[in-house]
Amino acid sequence: VLMNLITNASDSLGDGDGEILLRTQLVSTVDARPGAMLFGGPLGAGPWVMLEVVDTGSGMDVETVQRIFDPFFTTKFTGRGLGLAATLGIVRGHEGAIVVRSVPGQGTSIALYFPVTSGVRRETPINTSVATPGSGTILVVDDDDGVRAVARSLLQRQGYTVVLATNGREGVERFVALGSEVRAVLLDLTMPVMGGEEALRQLRALSPDVRVVLMSGYSDTDVEHSFVGAGLSGFLQKPFRADDVYRALELALADPVAQP
Repeated sequence: VLMNLITNASDSLGDGDGEILLRTQLVSTVDARPGAMLFGGPLGAGPWVMLEVVDTGSGMDVETVQRIFDPFFTTKFTGRGLGLAATLGIVRGHEGAIVVRSVPGQGTSIALYFPVTSGVRRETPINTSVATPGSGTILVVDDDDGVRAVARSLLQRQGYTVVLATNGREGVERFVALGSEVRAVLLDLTMPVMGGEEALRQLRALSPDVRVVLMSGYSDTDVEHSFVGAGLSGFLQKPFRADDVYRALELALADPVAQP
């Protein structure tokens, strides 16, 4: 989330001088000043932890602000992965919201609001030994080097053979070459060259029963309308944990035929 916000803030500065301010604050009210636009939510009762990135860059008009979290929208010649759309999906996953204030020529403020918990949440350490040992080949299709590396490490740990692809077209080519060796496909939604939606369509044409687990920074509710009847075997929201991957894959491989 921070990388996406700071990258966009840096881009807005262009080649000139400027400043990027990162700050956190405990607040009891959400910014409702004129020009503030709320995305995500709805927020529950405060207080909230606010994480804000402010830049002195070129700013945006109202029409642009309204679209910056749309899938595939960019003001640059080339995009950088999921970008702000993924950021919104992650914030929603934490029951938060985003407030954007921007004025052309005067910079932009993007403030993330997260609910405050009562006390400390202590995570239970991941016990990978409870995951069912696997076998066979899993095809991982994602344009992010880090995601591919993590997925390969986790799956190899459980005994799977892992084949990687960097975009949808390459993923389909790998699938054709491997044929029936592929037990399941972990497929990213947004990629260059060929995205996940088109790749899924081609995979289904090649093998109607192929088990496909979709990966995305969007939430499942954000993308499910685009894949009704597509026969997905599971969904992984990024960023994911080891047990999320194991659970999704075990469920995908449990049924003899992918469920619509």
